[in-house]
Amino acid sequence: MFERLLAIRYIRTQKRHSILTICSIAIAMTLMTLLFTAFSTYRGIRRDMAYDAAPYHVKIFDLTQEEWEILDSCPAFSECRGFTEPDGSKAAEILIGTYQEDLGGFLNSLLPDKALYDGLHYNPEVIDYNADLVRLDAIELRGRTEAVQMLALFYVFLIFLVLALRMVIDTAFEVSSKERERQFGVLQSVGATPIQIVRVMTLEGLFLSAAGIPAGLLLGLLLSFAAFRAVLTSGIAEVFFTPGKAQQLLHLHIEPLFLVLAALTGLVWVLLSAYGTGMRVVRMSPIEAITGKKAAVRRVRRHPLLGMLFGWKGKLASRNNRRQPKRFFITVLSLTISVTLFASLSVILGVIQNTYEAVFADAGMVYDMELTLACSPEDPHVITENFALLRSSGYFDICEGCVAYGITTTDESDVSFGAVEYMPPEVYAGAFEGEPPVSYEELTRMNAYILMQPAYQEGGVAEAYAGEPTMDVIYKYGRPVTPEDYEAMTPEEQKHVRNYKEYDEQTGEVLGTQYYTREDYPMTLPVAGTARERRQGPEVDYGEEQYFFLVGTMDTYDAGAYALFPEDVSIGSSSWVYTKVNLRDYGEHRNALRFLSSHPDAFELQMDTYEIKLRVRTIL
Repeated sequence: MFERLLAIRYIRTQKRHSILTICSIAIAMTLMTLLFTAFSTYRGIRRDMAYDAAPYHVKIFDLTQEEWEILDSCPAFSECRGFTEPDGSKAAEILIGTYQEDLGGFLNSLLPDKALYDGLHYNPEVIDYNADLVRLDAIELRGRTEAVQMLALFYVFLIFLVLALRMVIDTAFEVSSKERERQFGVLQSVGATPIQIVRVMTLEGLFLSAAGIPAGLLLGLLLSFAAFRAVLTSGIAEVFFTPGKAQQLLHLHIEPLFLVLAALTGLVWVLLSAYGTGMRVVRMSPIEAITGKKAAVRRVRRHPLLGMLFGWKGKLASRNNRRQPKRFFITVLSLTISVTLFASLSVILGVIQNTYEAVFADAGMVYDMELTLACSPEDPHVITENFALLRSSGYFDICEGCVAYGITTTDESDVSFGAVEYMPPEVYAGAFEGEPPVSYEELTRMNAYILMQPAYQEGGVAEAYAGEPTMDVIYKYGRPVTPEDYEAMTPEEQKHVRNYKEYDEQTGEVLGTQYYTREDYPMTLPVAGTARERRQGPEVDYGEEQYFFLVGTMDTYDAGAYALFPEDVSIGSSSWVYTKVNLRDYGEHRNALRFLSSHPDAFELQMDTYEIKLRVRTIL
């Protein structure tokens, strides 16, 4: 009772010190709450993404009515949704609500005739196993082990921060106890035991925590919400999600268990700080505490080297540090932890930024902007004029872009697929491994093509046609069929007609359907040499099929090569040509955007990669 009354009396009378300590505790709790909320939000978003990809833990196919009733009545399932597949068979999407040490064995016990699991693998013909969602929901032992491992690793990182936060709390208690050393000395002189003094300090820490910890939790949650909204409104979510998906999947996740863990961690550190401060006080004798002087003066050795380097100030600093080794040690430790935290944070942010850069590079996004340039079958020169307009703006360097037509070889026994590509001069020189076999000007003069093999394929078309002066190919295109003509066809004729649906980009609603038939248009093109494609961006998997490119120049196209192709507009092909550009001066980014928006009939911005990367760097 004595210790409790004394602790409360001091908290009430020394309001300034009490507020300082409460603020210190609240700041420490705020930072811990921010980190725990970030961790739970990361886990929650990963779980939502896994659920969005497949909203079940397992999906079982080809069920009989009896098997469906067994699954529907199983108490271990939190949800079991049955539905009929397009082929008429019955299937069930299942969410499992209880922990299963051997999920595969448990499912086999329910449906022993299905052979869902062989001890190592699930049978994909009868069951779809959503491994990501099962792991993130900790349904099996592996998921729980991974969750504990992640939490342990996160907590190890948190310990570094907590050590620094304890220094903040220690400072508040040190200031408080320093001014009360005389009072504690008087108490000890009239019979108070050391354990009572320590208990007074510990109770003060407990009472102050009752105000500081809830305030810190509340402030941490508010700051977490504000930080999360700031990240979302910055546009970084658009790098990975469509706006609809971002709104559906990205939410702030608050787990009560983590808040309790943060509160307990903060309380433990407060009590340790209070206990440590109390133990320092009771080690002093009553006389020393009352007078503020130590019974004996500690003699220290001289350091002539520090005196030579810094004069009398170096000598005095060295002696003070040696006379008060604990304070010297605490100061050095505080500085070390601070520098460690800053250094580790810098390293972490650097790794995250490098990871983002690697993601962009792996996706082939090594350019600043992706544009589409308007082109027209009625006026093929428009595409050349739009390239010229880009150059004349002074804002861009063209790094990729061409007009392409899909083709195949004429050998029916070994069909290979490719494209005729007409490249502008900026792109032509960098399209080949090494030097181009023929210069841009010479290839234009010859009105011919370079046969280029993809970098990730060996042999194939390039070897087969090496040294050949010409190459016979077939242009595949779609000849339009009007709805009236389609309705007039027989069912047998309609089987050979394909359709192309136009969708509203915002709602996904079908705006209309165009019908077309596939036509083959044979062509013979002159070949001036062979080459290999330069390796750029992600590796393209062409499978077992051979692929090739017939590369021509934009000047050749503009001089009349477009006349080689049928006048029919291929259904499904866009009236826009993709091109990629780099900014000549990043300081002119806004002016470049204004230039593009001022020519809506010529250009359309598809992706501003530079701004996306800038947002990532700014957020980090």
